[in-house]
Amino acid sequence: MQKFLSFCIACGLCIDFSAYAENSIKQTEQIDFSQNIDSNSTVSNQFFVNLAPGVRVSSEPAQQPLSSYKWLDKKTYQLGLSDHFKIKGLIISTRHYIADERADIAPIDIVLGWKKMSDPTILKHINVRQNNRFYYWHVSEFPLPRAELELSSTNIHLIPNTKAIEAGLKKLKKGTVVELTGYLVDVKSSDGFIWSTSRTRDDSGDGACEILLVKQIRHLK
Repeated sequence: MQKFLSFCIACGLCIDFSAYAENSIKQTEQIDFSQNIDSNSTVSNQFFVNLAPGVRVSSEPAQQPLSSYKWLDKKTYQLGLSDHFKIKGLIISTRHYIADERADIAPIDIVLGWKKMSDPTILKHINVRQNNRFYYWHVSEFPLPRAELELSSTNIHLIPNTKAIEAGLKKLKKGTVVELTGYLVDVKSSDGFIWSTSRTRDDSGDGACEILLVKQIRHLK
């Protein structure tokens, strides 16, 4: 029996599905775990089979701390700007949130990959799912070292700076390359909720996703 590993980037949980039949695993993936599952919430590895091979993005994200922590008011929230951030990556998955409690400030999550995680010959061996602001992957066997998989992909909560930026983010499609520029931010709401961004690529667990105030989008391919 094949060994299936499923991992949640956000919570750090790794599950060995070896005790389950392959068709049971596939059925489990199709269960609606949230109120807002859309057609993009699960990316089958079959999507990447027909894409041309090769690394699409060779560079890592660029991050520069600001000289001081800055606060910005947006809607009913305060955004704490900490780092200038630019990331270029292959879009592995996108997820639009509508009824999520933070959808009014961050309506879209995106999973980006760079280096080997931007190569369709690698991605065709990895299934990805986004749900409840988490990014999950699972494999039958690793097409690259696990650490490299985790260090070369990330789930980002996107806060559009303007309506035009929001419209552009909603047009993003998996399998294409995009460059996003803006600021990593912590989010504080009027009800006392605090949502903290990750500031490193090598973390895992709750809070391991970046929260990005998007100031610029470049569609590269």
